[in-house]
Amino acid sequence: MIRILPAVLCLAAVAIAQTPACFSLNDLNTTVSGGVTSYGFAGPNTGAYKITPTNSSVAFSAQLYTGNTTLAPGFMTLEIWDENPATNLPGTRLGGGTWQIAPGLGNAWQGANLDQVVPLNQGSNYWLVWIEPGFSTPPTEPGGLSQVPYATRSGTNWILQGNQPAVKARLFCSYQDGSGVTTYGSACASATGRYGTAFTNETPANGNAAFKIEGSGFAAGTLTVLVVGWDPLFVSQPIGGLPLGCEQHTDVLSTTIGLSGTGNVRANLTVGASGHVTFGFPIPSDPGLVSLFFGTQIAGYDTGNAAPIPFVTSNALRFVIQ
Repeated sequence: MIRILPAVLCLAAVAIAQTPACFSLNDLNTTVSGGVTSYGFAGPNTGAYKITPTNSSVAFSAQLYTGNTTLAPGFMTLEIWDENPATNLPGTRLGGGTWQIAPGLGNAWQGANLDQVVPLNQGSNYWLVWIEPGFSTPPTEPGGLSQVPYATRSGTNWILQGNQPAVKARLFCSYQDGSGVTTYGSACASATGRYGTAFTNETPANGNAAFKIEGSGFAAGTLTVLVVGWDPLFVSQPIGGLPLGCEQHTDVLSTTIGLSGTGNVRANLTVGASGHVTFGFPIPSDPGLVSLFFGTQIAGYDTGNAAPIPFVTSNALRFVIQ
């Protein structure tokens, strides 16, 4: 502990803010619709907002400004789809991520890392597909300047709507970070080509009992492990037997076993959303914890992987208690 204390204090002295988005719409304020989405007894709601990037980039994570204080526990999913040139509607899913609804956040910027990095070409059309359980705040700004086409999904059919809402959205060319939270290292691909990653929508504030580490993009219904360390000087290193490209990004102070979900965005925490896992990391109210550093990483069992140790690893999520 004495060896790492100077580095911890150095990190804590730095005000860590969220990395700027590489593409955004209507994100200069927190004005949002005062309504909520309907609750469909046939299943979750799926809507899509059309976007056209003004510059080429590669998206690693995505957020909407939304909230849900009614259906919790529950989940939301945000995906990027290309456009079907025959219909000018969503075509093929390119990547996406799922996060757990956090009622305590109210309406806020929230989202997840994508299970595939998504190249975005300047001037090409894409669709942000939002899957939510119902009773959620629409991520739109009344009177917002950047209004876009909007479509809803019924079964396998997309239906263009007459309104053009001003969606409040952000795409990032890096994994999701935030106040007091940074990312380190990269996730490695599973046998299906998808990436399981680690993120949080919470702030590591002293006394935040709701703080948690989330994982998305793992195989559904499989063993996951949260590794927690406290060495800010740890350097990524390969581990023999893991799939190619998978690395350890944090030292090991403790481990916690979890299970990735198998349900949809209305699932409870026991079932969980497909490929998603939550690890509670409640932070007690104790002034002595302020400035304490932690590094976290998730490993997930990869069904169908022929590696001697068939576990894929996420990026590391590093944070300093504020």
